[in-house]
This record gives sequence, C-alpha cells and structure tokens, in this order.
Amino acid sequence: MRLACLVATPDIAEVPMALLNGSFEEKLAMARRLGYAGVELMVRDASELNPSGIKAALRRHELEVPQIATGELFGTDGLALVHPDGAVCRAAEQRLHDIVQLASLLGNRTMINIGRVRGRLDWFPPNARATARTRIVDAVQALCDYAAPYGVRITLEPCNRYELDFVNTTREGLEVASQVAKPNFGLMLDLFHMNIEDASIEGALREARQILWHLHIADSNRLPPGLGHLDFASIIATLREIDYEGYLSVEARALPDPHTAAGLAAEYMRQWL
Repeated sequence: MRLACLVATPDIAEVPMALLNGSFEEKLAMARRLGYAGVELMVRDASELNPSGIKAALRRHELEVPQIATGELFGTDGLALVHPDGAVCRAAEQRLHDIVQLASLLGNRTMINIGRVRGRLDWFPPNARATARTRIVDAVQALCDYAAPYGVRITLEPCNRYELDFVNTTREGLEVASQVAKPNFGLMLDLFHMNIEDASIEGALREARQILWHLHIADSNRLPPGLGHLDFASIIATLREIDYEGYLSVEARALPDPHTAAGLAAEYMRQWL
C-alpha cells in the first residue's frame, strides 16, 4: 500500500477536496516532499491539458497517478452519463473518452473513477427511473469497451445518499459490477461514504476484496485521517488481511488549508505505510 493525495490539474479551479497550493508543478514538488508516492488527478476537461507536460512533471518528481477523478465533469459542468438530455450524456461520454486517452499516456496503473458523473435518478419522473438505472450499466459497459484497447481500467465509486441517489453502498456497487461484467471494471471505495452507508467498513472491505482497486481515505468528518473517530488501525489491518495492494488516496476537506491538510494526512498515515 502506498499513499496518494488528490490534486487539481490546471483545467480546474481549486475545489474543497483538492489538496496542496500553488502551480501544478509546485503541488507535485510539495507532494513528494511530504512523502506521497502518487497524486490522484482531479480533471475537468482533458482536452485543455498538456499530457506530455504533465507526464514530464510527474517524472521529475517521481510520482505515479493511480487514478483520475472525474467529479468535476458533474460538479462544474453538469455532465453525467445518465441524464434526461441525451446531449448531456454524449458530452459526458466524450469528456471521459478524452480522459481515457490521457490516462493511457500517464502510466499502466492509471484508472478512471466514475462517481458523481454517473448522474442522478431523481432527474427523471418516477415511472422512468428504473429504465434510467439500467442505462448506467450500458453506459459503463460502453466506456469499458472504449478504454480496454488503451489498457485503462474504470472504477465505480459508491457515494453516500446525500450526494447521489443510487449506488450508495458497497454491496450496491458490487451488484452493478456483476451486471457490467467487464474485466477492466472494478470498485473504488471511500471511507467517508462507507462510514455513512455501510454497516461495517471492515466487513465491506472484505466483501469487495476481489475487485477493490483503489481507496479514498478521510476521517469520519471528512477531515484528514486522524481528526475524526474512524479506527484506522483496524481498517489498515483489514486491508492487509485481504492483501490490498492499491493506493490509499487522501480525499479530505482542505482544512485548515490545502497544504496543512495534506501534511496532516501524510504525517498520520506514515505510522502504517
């Protein structure tokens, strides 16, 4: 297990869950100094980025990109794979295709996360929501098929009920994964969401062990680890028990500021990594 933190790329304004300050280069330098092995990139529009420049900067600072987060396609631009307006869905698909191409250039470990960008069922009238739910399976299958020739994997993130209205629990994520049934499709879990939705974080980790490819970490209050009441000793012990070898990626509220939050998380997690 190695540690990463969420960093915004130059196409996106700073958002509450992105850590570190300054230019993209300065963020990478600070991540390395704090002891992070990787950075998870928060991307809004890959067509606005310079992939070769990003790759060169990552190489200079000896950092990997385990995953690209796509939440700001939804948060900033309102794009979603499931939406009553087909044009919105097509725009989301194109953005994700661009991100697949970016991921393929950054390394053979880089995955793409599907969280908020999947959309919401309450955008649809009640009699259309069952059909909308099945559309996410079709959309993700199509994305996986597009990503496969690039060697890129896709992860689904169960999110708590206050942020999304379907696929809230780990078990629901596993059900969707079984329906998608693609070899390059797995789960990304998030301790903050799990603390709200899953009866047992450790039990859910064990249940998902076969397709758990990435893990977001924050404490119970979404502050950096160590500032809430989650039992990280038990969580880390469970991850070792299930032979989890992926990244622990800090996605926490950037308080009291992005730099301090990243430093607090790295310092607290160092005892286990």
